[in-house]
Amino acid sequence: MPEPNASAQEQCELPHSLVRAELERILASDVFSRSQQLRRFLSFIVEQRLAGHGHSIKESVLAHELYGKGTDFDGGTDPVVRVDARRLRDKLREYYEGRSEPIVISLRKGSYVPVFEEPQKPAPLSDVKRVRTAVVVGVLAAVAGVVATVLIWRALRTPTTAAAGTAQTSLRSMAAGASCSVLRSTDRSGFISVAIGFMNAVTRTS
Repeated sequence: MPEPNASAQEQCELPHSLVRAELERILASDVFSRSQQLRRFLSFIVEQRLAGHGHSIKESVLAHELYGKGTDFDGGTDPVVRVDARRLRDKLREYYEGRSEPIVISLRKGSYVPVFEEPQKPAPLSDVKRVRTAVVVGVLAAVAGVVATVLIWRALRTPTTAAAGTAQTSLRSMAAGASCSVLRSTDRSGFISVAIGFMNAVTRTS
């Protein structure tokens, strides 16, 4: 695993009290209750980061501080730090599954420096509804255009004046109905009802 570079954030932008409170919740959880070594690992790197020593969180330092390794430690032949870092990363993902926490502590692949982030907020419901409404209205407009095209084509092919008048009347009715339906349709069920109505109307004019 590569050592973290000097561009890693040294100072925590979030309040230290909030980060430590989140750390305590993690350590007290069932996910970490049976892994004392991972608890020590996480506590050490979090406190080092909060103290502004993120640049010093290296494999050799962790091996010495957490595993009692000497200065002759060789990560190439002894992967204990890398193995536990991977286990810690997996445990953190497990901890946050289905949870909504004010702060997320994570350990990115290729680094021993923990990351403190506020969780991403979902898009406002009003924005989602507007997008959905725009999509439904667009689909309804396309359906109305197809139906209108079919009716015009049938009207042009009808040899008698009476039939042409009937097709034109149907076209006007369908156009008016389509306009009202587009304005009323703001959900999926409305779209389905209008689409079925269009298809029934086309069938009746066949």
